[in-house]
Amino acid sequence: MPFIKEEISEEKLESFLKHIAKCKDCYEELEIYYTVHAGIQGLDQDQFTTYDLSGALRMELQEAQERVRFRHAFTVLRIFLGATAIVMTLLAAFFQFKNWL
Repeated sequence: MPFIKEEISEEKLESFLKHIAKCKDCYEELEIYYTVHAGIQGLDQDQFTTYDLSGALRMELQEAQERVRFRHAFTVLRIFLGATAIVMTLLAAFFQFKNWL
């Protein structure tokens, strides 16, 4: 339910997605919960945005996977930029120290 209600933490999202991709039983259970939740929401709002609820779930899972990949890429970029800043600072300090001698 936390995934369906968009309440799952980013830390748990990746492991959830990996598990759902491998465990057929859990995917089927998720699909049932998603269908019921989306159906109730559609009835409450007197409208359905889609009748292909299985397809909508697959799209949401794909979007969540893309968010996880983006977060990983951003983390790698952040580490790379941090390491570059440290190397540049060390080089600047080295050349400054060299000039003092």
